[in-house]
Amino acid sequence: KFLAGGMKKNSRLISFIIAWMLKPRLHNHAQMSRDDILLMHVIKKKIKIDWVSVVNDCMWKARRKEDGPIPYALLLSKIFENTRVDLTREKKIILHASNKIEKSSLHHMGMLKQEDKWVFKGDVPPTPESAIDEDGVPSHDEDQPPQVEAEPGREQEAEPKPFSPFEQIMINKLDAVMKMSKRHESIYLGILDQFDTLDDEINRLKTHLGMPEDSE
Repeated sequence: KFLAGGMKKNSRLISFIIAWMLKPRLHNHAQMSRDDILLMHVIKKKIKIDWVSVVNDCMWKARRKEDGPIPYALLLSKIFENTRVDLTREKKIILHASNKIEKSSLHHMGMLKQEDKWVFKGDVPPTPESAIDEDGVPSHDEDQPPQVEAEPGREQEAEPKPFSPFEQIMINKLDAVMKMSKRHESIYLGILDQFDTLDDEINRLKTHLGMPEDSE
């Protein structure tokens, strides 16, 4: 298990979304499993994900607990509604405040609510108090250089932040796993080609000996 609290902002947000939405669970939202880290890696690398397999795997694991709730309740309810599945005798649970994402989880991630949105504490801009002179006119600090307004339509490019030691170790390991997976896939495809070649040789030999070929 790995704690998401020591990760950078983007990684913490992705781990939060994985634990609460993509692969929801009841407890230990701050801890990441090996599958969570793999999923985070492919999301960051923009690798295509078989979401049907991810959802199916999550639901099968949830079945291990007989009294545990089924994940993706809202998604499944919408699917049942659109496909007109008869749910007359099925149990229904009304969502209330306890089913929502708790504020404490966001606070533990180092976030706070500002106006109508949640932001990281380090992203909250300070609100300097402007001094007022004798005539009631706001005065500016003479020691500060004049602020130059940015040109419209031109955004300041943010410098990419280096990975933390933990993230770099995990990325190196996951890259090694991906390379090994591609190598195994290449070997597997090579074996299939060898079997196809062997089938052709056998059919050619049967034809030479006057034996009937196998029907597919």
